[in-house]
Amino acid sequence: MGSKEHRFVGICIRREKQGLHHQFTLRNVVDGIVLFSGVEILYDLYNPTIRKIETLKLEKRLDTDLSYLVDALPEYSTFDFHMEPIAHPAGTPVPINPTKMNDYLRYDLIADYRVGSELEHELKVEEKMQRFEKERHTAGLTRRRIFRSASASR
Repeated sequence: MGSKEHRFVGICIRREKQGLHHQFTLRNVVDGIVLFSGVEILYDLYNPTIRKIETLKLEKRLDTDLSYLVDALPEYSTFDFHMEPIAHPAGTPVPINPTKMNDYLRYDLIADYRVGSELEHELKVEEKMQRFEKERHTAGLTRRRIFRSASASR
């Protein structure tokens, strides 16, 4: 086994599972990687090869799951690898980082539809769907019947 130690600094964007299977994901945007894309590393909390876990800056965010940082601008998840720990006095409340993302709208695929849709059109579409489902039901073309006929033909 090698004795090399590697240090990765990043923001914890996700915590998963519980107990001995607990995992967390750290993200950082590393320069030198093509187009400043982010690096995410999934760690097992109780991995014996991890020598030390250190909180460099303690803060709360408005969201518990920060997975949206994957699609966010690089400045939201860029941290210096030589960052020194910032002490947090015991007994004081954890500061809240009020940063809000407004960048998500370009990934909202249905936003254009919501803006341009009219209630009359949506009601017509819903009526057509109900008619279609009723016709299938009266014709006996339910999933159960289709599966039965498929299994009977074997």
